[in-house]
Amino acid sequence: MSFPFEDTGYLLDEHYEYAKRNGITENAARLRYFYNGWTLEEALTIPLGTRRRQSASSKWLKVAKQNGIHKKTFYSRLGKGWGYQQAATIPKRECRHSLFTKEELETAKQNGIGYYTLDARIRQLGWSKEKAITLPPIKSKKTGEI
Repeated sequence: MSFPFEDTGYLLDEHYEYAKRNGITENAARLRYFYNGWTLEEALTIPLGTRRRQSASSKWLKVAKQNGIHKKTFYSRLGKGWGYQQAATIPKRECRHSLFTKEELETAKQNGIGYYTLDARIRQLGWSKEKAITLPPIKSKKTGEI
């Protein structure tokens, strides 16, 4: 008998019912599918307590760990639709505060530039650090003034 479901990225009531008939709890099916990266068929059919052979995700997880990417980050990325290679090899985003020195943050503050404005200028707008830190923001006019 072939597996009756197509993998749509969601677990529906009929999936949970199918898993229950195979002796798998809702929680186990959910954890297997969303957190552990199992395929839908594996999550709903492999009996509890059975060890799977090494899957593609576990092979890529080793790569992720070698690249300094935490297990939760790797599986979170898979859950968001990333491919195994991307999830395992794209570096984590740097800590925001490491982009600027204390002096740069102080200069920006003196120029009336908030941290999120500074961050957006560099990350989203592609400004140079110097321009982002020194160019004061444009103040919007009061409503009703012409």
